[in-house]
Amino acid sequence: MATATTPSPNHRRGLATKRGESAEAVFRLPPQPEQMKTSVLRKILVSYMYVAIWIFLNFTMIVFNKYILDRKMFNWPFPISHTMIHMALCSSIAYLLVGIFPVVEPVSMSPN
Repeated sequence: MATATTPSPNHRRGLATKRGESAEAVFRLPPQPEQMKTSVLRKILVSYMYVAIWIFLNFTMIVFNKYILDRKMFNWPFPISHTMIHMALCSSIAYLLVGIFPVVEPVSMSPN
């Protein structure tokens, strides 16, 4: 004797999955306010960390340039070539971070 099974309400709505997952597992609920506060706080702290690293690297570059260009210390005679080498290095690092390693997402520069 064959028994007829009634499909679940989720199946009728097209929410049933191949593995038998429930609709709640397929459609994630929005994060709770406590989770949202934590994620916002984390983003703020990461932003401050990036700014602190940027300030430290700028300070280091200023001190290094002072050492390189000072006549009493290293006495580099070509400040324009020093700037050119610096810009080539920065461009190469930016290309690596954006183009080769997916560290930074590329930005679309279209007028639209």
